[in-house]
Amino acid sequence: MVEDFLTKGEKVILNVGNYYVTNRRLIQYDKHFGGEDFADLPYDCISGIRTGSKNNRGLGASLIAFGVLFVYLTFFEPLLLVLAFVCWVFGAVLLVLNFSYYELEVVGGRNWKLKRLKSGKTKEIIRLVRQNLFGTGGTSAARGR
Repeated sequence: MVEDFLTKGEKVILNVGNYYVTNRRLIQYDKHFGGEDFADLPYDCISGIRTGSKNNRGLGASLIAFGVLFVYLTFFEPLLLVLAFVCWVFGAVLLVLNFSYYELEVVGGRNWKLKRLKSGKTKEIIRLVRQNLFGTGGTSAARGR
C-alpha cells in the first residue's frame, strides 16, 4: 500500500490511477503480481508543469488507410479482407467517438509524464502541485523565487 511509503505527517490529497499527490510530493506507486514499484518527486525538485490534450483521430485515420491497403493486397491473399474490415471498424469507431485525453508533464530533476488523464483530474493535479509549490496564491513569490 502507498501508505507504507508516507512520511510522518504526510497525507494523500488526491489519487489518480497509480499517481498520488501528497502534501509533500508526487508519488507513483504500482502494486502488481511481481511486487510493487515506487518512485517519488518532492515538490522542491519540480520547476514547472506542461500539459496538452491528445486524441485518437490519427490512429483512426491510420487504421482506415491500412484497411484500404489490405483490400488492395487481397488480390494476393483473400483472408486480408477480414483484416481490412476490422481496421475499418476500429478506425471508424476511433474517428467517431474521438477519445481525447490529457498528458501532464512535471518538469524537474526528473521529468514525469502522467498519460491518459481526464481533463478534470489533470486540472486538479496542476492546482494541487502549484498550491504546494507556491502556496495558496499560486505565484513564485510565495516560495521566495
